[in-house]
Parts: sequence; C-alpha cells; structure tokens
Amino acid sequence: MGDAPCPSCSTLLWFFDTANGVACCRFAAIAPMRDRLFVYFANSLGVGVDEVANAYANREPLGTDSLDLVELTMELEEELGFTIPLHEAAEIETMRDLVDYILRLGI
Repeated sequence: MGDAPCPSCSTLLWFFDTANGVACCRFAAIAPMRDRLFVYFANSLGVGVDEVANAYANREPLGTDSLDLVELTMELEEELGFTIPLHEAAEIETMRDLVDYILRLGI
C-alpha cells in the first residue's frame, strides 16, 4: 500500500495488506530490506534502482512478465532462506506483491 506519517506522532509508517485487512509497522524497520530488494531487482533486471522504486510506488510491472517474476521469486527464496507456499505464490502478480510479501515475513 505504501508509507505515510502517523497522524498522532508523525513517525513514518508503512501500510500493507494482510489476510485480516490493512496493517502497518514503522517504516524504519522495513526500509533496509526494502532497499536491498530494490537493488536486487535492479541488478537482476538491468535497470536503475530509481526505476524499481518508481515501479513499486506506482504499482507498475517494471517490464517483468510472469515468468521473470517466478524466477526472481525462486532466486529470492533461495538467497533469503524462505519458501512461499503455492497458494500464496499464486497471488503474487507484481514486483510490489513480492516485496510486500517478503517484508511481511520480517526477514
């Protein structure tokens, strides 16, 4: 979903969809991994990190087709040591879906 400041304390929060609705956490807690994933995607796809960040922010596909996304997902599963169950992997359609999924795992 994205980030926004807390209306009470102005701490930057990151909002994301869950099976139970919308949840949030402190943006500072997820920023290092999000940035690491942006660099990973940029290197894998041969584009700039800014292009990845813009595609993420605007929910754009970043020129990846479903096969590219599956390959990137499998590479990240191996590199980061996690597995996405098939029923959840079927719901990952964009780079943003993948990044949000990994960030929710708290890796």
